[in-house]
Amino acid sequence: MMKKISFLVIVLLLFLETHWAFAGAKVIKISGDVKVRRGVEEAWQNAAIGVLLDDIDSILTGANGEVVLVTADGANFKLGGSSVLEISDLRKITRQEMFLYLMSKKVQKIEPGSGTTKLRIGNVSVVHGESKAKSDSTPVEQSNPNFWITEKNGAIALHDQQYYPNSIIKIYKILDKYNSIQDRGELHFYLGKSFEKIENTGQAIDAYQVAVRLHEEQQSSSQDAKPWFYEAQKAIEKLTAKK
Repeated sequence: MMKKISFLVIVLLLFLETHWAFAGAKVIKISGDVKVRRGVEEAWQNAAIGVLLDDIDSILTGANGEVVLVTADGANFKLGGSSVLEISDLRKITRQEMFLYLMSKKVQKIEPGSGTTKLRIGNVSVVHGESKAKSDSTPVEQSNPNFWITEKNGAIALHDQQYYPNSIIKIYKILDKYNSIQDRGELHFYLGKSFEKIENTGQAIDAYQVAVRLHEEQQSSSQDAKPWFYEAQKAIEKLTAKK
């Protein structure tokens, strides 16, 4: 059984490695504070119009920053303030590729049977900047304990510009990377919205329900509910009625 699981994981990871090639993007408009990071370098540098970015590069906007990129397929992508993305996040991912990624995550979580050696899978290059210890330690991130919010904003930008499979995978990566953060409800809300957009109704309902539960657990009597909380509740009712 474990040999079959090992083989399946290896096939899935090799598929992702070989199919997630990307030609990069070009900066065509900048407003405010925008920085880029080359490859696995730690230093962020000021971005400039006309700069070409590879798939292993990243782009970061400050609170007042905004950047427009043109992707390899000729589409424009706008990243608003306090956001970060890896350029590889902008290659349009098919539903099949998304499914394979999610399957690989599930397979890796399967516990080995008694008397077997636990399967160990190394990191793949599609998770840019992530070391085997899962610590993307750059000066910007070390000095900002809320850096995960910029990653969340990047994932929301993917959703808002209809990169739905991309946003789903990005959100799963953020949830894995920052598994100790408390305010995870909005991430699950956008996970639900993205699943709903591609008509994965069951997964959308599951994600919305998690978002609602997390918000209810964290909300105090003196706090107003977030707008997305009510939207998630309505979405659950609507999608459940359709099933």
